[in-house]
Amino acid sequence: MWYVIFIGLYSTSAGPSPPWTPIPLPAPMFGRENEMENMLSHMKVNKPLRIAILGPGGMGKTTLALHFLHAQVVMEEYPSQLFISCEGRYSIDELLLDLAEQIRIPSEKRREYLQDQILEALRSPSTIICLDNLETLWESPELQPMMEDFLNHLSGIQTLGLIVTIRGNQRPYGVTWPQPLLKPLPALKIESSLKTFESIVGIQHDENVQRLLKGVEGIPLAITLISNLIRDETESPEALWSRWQKEKTKVLKTGQDRKSSLTISINLSFKSPRMTEDARELLHLLSFLPDGFSNANQMLEDIQRYIPQFRQALTVLKSVALVEIDQQLQRIHVLSPIKHLTLESGSCFKFQKLATEFFVDLLSKYQDKTSVEAHQIITPDFYNISYLLNGSYERGQLELDIIQATINWTKWAIYLGRPLDKLITHAIENADITDVKADCYSALGQICMHKNSVQNAEIAFQNALEHHRQAHNDFGQANDLQDLGKVYMHWDQLEEAEKSFQDALELHKQAQSVLGQANDLQDLGKVYMRRNQLEEAEKSFQDALELHKQAQDVLGQASDLRNLGGLYMRQDHLEEAGKSFQDALELHKQAQDILGQASDLWSLGGLYMHQDQLKEAEKSFQDALKLHKQAQHVLGQAYDLLNLGGLYMRRDQLEEAEKSFQDALELHKQAQSVLGQANDLQGLGKLYMHQNQLEEAEESFQDALELHKQAQDVLGQANDLRNLGGLYMHQDQLEEAEKSFQDALELHKQAHSVLGQANDLWNLGRMYMYQDQMEEAEKSLLDALELYKQAQSVLGQANTHYDLGRLYMHSDQNNQAENNLNTALAFYKQINMQIYEAYVLELLSQLEIHNRK
Repeated sequence: MWYVIFIGLYSTSAGPSPPWTPIPLPAPMFGRENEMENMLSHMKVNKPLRIAILGPGGMGKTTLALHFLHAQVVMEEYPSQLFISCEGRYSIDELLLDLAEQIRIPSEKRREYLQDQILEALRSPSTIICLDNLETLWESPELQPMMEDFLNHLSGIQTLGLIVTIRGNQRPYGVTWPQPLLKPLPALKIESSLKTFESIVGIQHDENVQRLLKGVEGIPLAITLISNLIRDETESPEALWSRWQKEKTKVLKTGQDRKSSLTISINLSFKSPRMTEDARELLHLLSFLPDGFSNANQMLEDIQRYIPQFRQALTVLKSVALVEIDQQLQRIHVLSPIKHLTLESGSCFKFQKLATEFFVDLLSKYQDKTSVEAHQIITPDFYNISYLLNGSYERGQLELDIIQATINWTKWAIYLGRPLDKLITHAIENADITDVKADCYSALGQICMHKNSVQNAEIAFQNALEHHRQAHNDFGQANDLQDLGKVYMHWDQLEEAEKSFQDALELHKQAQSVLGQANDLQDLGKVYMRRNQLEEAEKSFQDALELHKQAQDVLGQASDLRNLGGLYMRQDHLEEAGKSFQDALELHKQAQDILGQASDLWSLGGLYMHQDQLKEAEKSFQDALKLHKQAQHVLGQAYDLLNLGGLYMRRDQLEEAEKSFQDALELHKQAQSVLGQANDLQGLGKLYMHQNQLEEAEESFQDALELHKQAQDVLGQANDLRNLGGLYMHQDQLEEAEKSFQDALELHKQAHSVLGQANDLWNLGRMYMYQDQMEEAEKSLLDALELYKQAQSVLGQANTHYDLGRLYMHSDQNNQAENNLNTALAFYKQINMQIYEAYVLELLSQLEIHNRK
């Protein structure tokens, strides 16, 4: 009798995804009817839309783009809209991270191939993207080739509408801009200028206003600034016209063009009688900060302690209309043209240094990244802090607090899924204190791990460890060893991982860090679980639980209990597993951790599935689904539906199974999760296999393979090829089956996955046995056995010995057959797999009967 044992070896996880950011509302606009008509005509005949809005600074390019996006016909054609400001973003990485935020790529998925993920997400139909102030990233000679290459990739998406606004008259290469080209925006006619004024001020214009508006030559920003000055009664139209006449004389001497006219209109505010030196300093600071400053009362009170003149200077800037308040975001910001002119006019560092001290102290105060208040304070000013710290390094201000703040900022960068390493590299270069340099290396290692650059992470952690040793810092060394242990776990180097965690544990004991010891024991438990050393794993998790209780770390305790639940399931101690999962659920309820509760319910659902309590399993998965909906966690909902699909397959409720898989697929598409879609397609493929719809099954597996290729997920591709190999075996297409298993083997080698290679060789061995190619089968199975030993996979060794036993029985090599079957039996007993013990005992019984003959 030939028994086939299938092993599931792959799983995926997904993290939270932020919601879409609504596009801003536009300012009032008059006199752009022709441009709007031209853009709408472009949309009708050009699929997809490609438009570059050009013109000088302050000409209303952003306003026109927003009015176009808000037009009803545009919203119907492109209901999914993205508006990305490139202002203050001076690298492609920063642009990609901003895009990742808006299209809901989870933080943990941004570690590698981020541009490819974004491009794939933008393939959704009926999507339009506007890149505003693109000149920030395009004008730099260093960035121009990369930016044009990225634009080329965007324009290659045939369902994506693309709008860019650029200061100047030149369009970037990389995009085929359709004819007729939209001309650079002209100045407004006097009629439109007057309408703009009356819309802002709410009164009819007089003779002085008409003179002023003619004088600024129809530049929308200048019109807006003059209107604001009159509306807020900062100056009368008569006084403003009097000052304008003097400024105009100077312009005529130097030549008049749009830029000089814009400069004059801004200088009307600069030279207002109310302007003070402190106001100019504050304007320079606000122009330097890419995201302005918070208008929240608490932040204004806090900054006042560092810059006592802040509020008074801000009042002046408001009165002369040089700053604006974004009421939706509650941020103070400077319009882009004013910002550029301010920064070009000279350097003012007095307030900049004080603001740096303010944000350095905020980083020191708000280090708990689970705190809602911390997120409200740090996240909106993330890039502001980056600019201030970078400015400190450029000016040679290398105080210890700047370097420590860089470490804290880097930890926030990792947590927010924005792993930028420029600042921490500066810190490493400038840190003179050994202990601090070690902390910098540790932070760099964390960034490398987040980017999945594991080899560079190991180098950074080793450097951190060496410097902490030189500084005799036991706590620092312990954390470095803990990080190195995780690196070794990633590489399946379990002996090295165990040694690192054990050494970390000893040092955390010396440093009297209860929480550190608890985390080390938790990590050791995971090592022992991987080795099937279940007694040692249980002791580690139990000890970790006790220490997490001492440290009053509720979430740590919940994690320990969930790990114990998984261990008890492995031991078939299902009652203890259920209690552990329930206790973890209670702790997550106590901590009001909705996502933690959902994960516990997911684990309970898996337990009930194992017990064939399908009604209870369905309730757990459904409850998890409700919590994920409550938390607006789209990816969680998708994976709950995926689990429900598997449950319905077990019940032979194939219609419900297919609906669950399809609903999961739609949610994963909505969340732009390529890997999630691949898993859903795998589930559908297995469903179609079960229904003997082999064409549909093959199509699903092939589609999953394509998605894993797009995500550059080598292990996912290998898994898809394994599924296809099984399908081809079922169809007796043995050549295709062999090729699929061989291709999977190559990918697992590429990914350095020892366990994956072992499984591929095992599958090949079984296929060769099916073909009676016993020599090839024996070689594949023996090679698989060596790799299973290397990976310390007891189940893999058990299955391979079992198949070798069958092979040797077929070849009448009875002694070898008996030895392998007995070894398989011992392994199955070790991991308590009674059903497979029965299979082996039946074969041993057949062998004994054969030997008696």
